[in-house]
Amino acid sequence: MKRLTQTLDRRARWITVLVSVVVVLFLVWVFWRSGGTFLPAWLTMLSCLVWAFLALSLPRFITLQHNAIEIDCVLELRRIEYKDIKSITPLISSTRGLFPLLGIYGFLGYYGYYIGWGQLKLYKVYARRWNGLVLIETAHGRTVISTDEPYEFIKMVNKLKTSNLKV
Repeated sequence: MKRLTQTLDRRARWITVLVSVVVVLFLVWVFWRSGGTFLPAWLTMLSCLVWAFLALSLPRFITLQHNAIEIDCVLELRRIEYKDIKSITPLISSTRGLFPLLGIYGFLGYYGYYIGWGQLKLYKVYARRWNGLVLIETAHGRTVISTDEPYEFIKMVNKLKTSNLKV
């Protein structure tokens, strides 16, 4: 079992800080303009709920088990069996065509359902950084994850996949 951590890239850090500052300034402005009515309290509660739901979907780390890849989020555990993997490749230039369909771009990472405009394919993205992406294609869909060393990750997965097939 090998555990790989994910770190935020500079773009995600800046987007997180910028969005947080804008939301806090907006809430202060609404409170100041409304004169202390219930509207700022409702907006503050709504923004805290949205941030809590976002935090529940954050990818924390990736674990290479002897028979599967596990992507651990706060609330979700995505398990990809080695026998289900059709191909595993690094994503280098094709990431420019991925856009969030139902997901987050930059606020504490990149995760959710993304669409690839080139071929109109759906991707499930679990990434904390926008470089070092790896595409895992299975019979059930396409999953994109980020690692600090994508080529080393692909080597380890292929090695575990072949050793798992021999048994």
